Amino acid sequence: MYIIRGDIIHIFEIRADDMYTTIRNTALAMVACFSYIAHASTHPPLIITRGAGGDASGATVIHDNWRHGTPDLVNLTDIPIDKIRPEKYSCVLIIGQGAIKEMLLANNASAILSGKTVGLYSHLIDQNTLRLLRQLQNKVRFNLFFTRSQITLLKLRNISEYNFLSSKVNNVWGQDSLAIETVAPDRGNIPEKALPLKTTDYVIWLGGNYTTSSGTQRIFTNDQIVVALKPLHNVISPNASIAIMLSPRFFDNSMSKEAKVKRLKAVLNTFSRNRVTFYMSKEMLANLKEFDLPVQLSPSYAELMRMPWASATRHFASVDQYNLFADLIPKVTPFLLEPNDADQALYATDYLNTRRVSLTQNILNHGCD
Repeated sequence: MYIIRGDIIHIFEIRADDMYTTIRNTALAMVACFSYIAHASTHPPLIITRGAGGDASGATVIHDNWRHGTPDLVNLTDIPIDKIRPEKYSCVLIIGQGAIKEMLLANNASAILSGKTVGLYSHLIDQNTLRLLRQLQNKVRFNLFFTRSQITLLKLRNISEYNFLSSKVNNVWGQDSLAIETVAPDRGNIPEKALPLKTTDYVIWLGGNYTTSSGTQRIFTNDQIVVALKPLHNVISPNASIAIMLSPRFFDNSMSKEAKVKRLKAVLNTFSRNRVTFYMSKEMLANLKEFDLPVQLSPSYAELMRMPWASATRHFASVDQYNLFADLIPKVTPFLLEPNDADQALYATDYLNTRRVSLTQNILNHGCD
């Protein structure tokens, strides 16, 4: 009581502006204290993902950059859902379409997630995503992370699903334009094998077969790939060097090595007036060394994303590689393998016309709100 009384007397003796400053600083200190206590008493979340692609890499980035403790990270490719013990978690983050589909098929998904805060991310709003949201409706508190282009398309395609998604029971964080980042932002040393790429005039990041948000699998023929590359041929200078970075999806799993060679030669012929080198993974390169083709082992994806590319190098990328647009530092010119793909067309438009912000930071800030 004496301390409080003394403080009150002291406050009344100082000037009004000093009184305001004192109260403000005290309030800020109390807020910081309560915030610390709240986070200290909350167990870090469980992060669930699946596979070895961009979603899994993005989940690792979120795991490594979580600011209040270290989350547990489960990849459903390695650990079955029924082995998950959810009791100690008040928040679960589900990252990617693979994990969403696995949770939808699991018998114990409701038991794992009921009563918890669930942060859910997918670069496409597909039917599996909407089904899981409806299955868990009123059982969990959702924080949903979708790109602005996907939310816009859902509103145009299905207003009832859009109204369900944006209802008051869901927190939708959809103002960002890009998918999650899959590479940590630090800059390491450039590997020696990547040094020739620094002087390349043009880089083409070439994807391949993919599944659309409606569940349709797009399998491309050589002719379709050539047609998609023709506009690039028209703007690339003659005699310029081109590095073509091939996604594993560039080849169909059922293709023979002869069919793969034929596809590569079709692309080479498209850029016949240029000096072209293909870069690909060790697995893709394995059966192609015996052929007379300009093929090289690619540096890792992370090394390529971290590379300080020359300012004069111009980049093109097929839009089916959603994460690349969030990962690659230089500006990219997008192009479509499928000209009628509305998901990718609107994503590319957002990339070109809005501030380039990925959903990663929003997940870190609000995944467990």
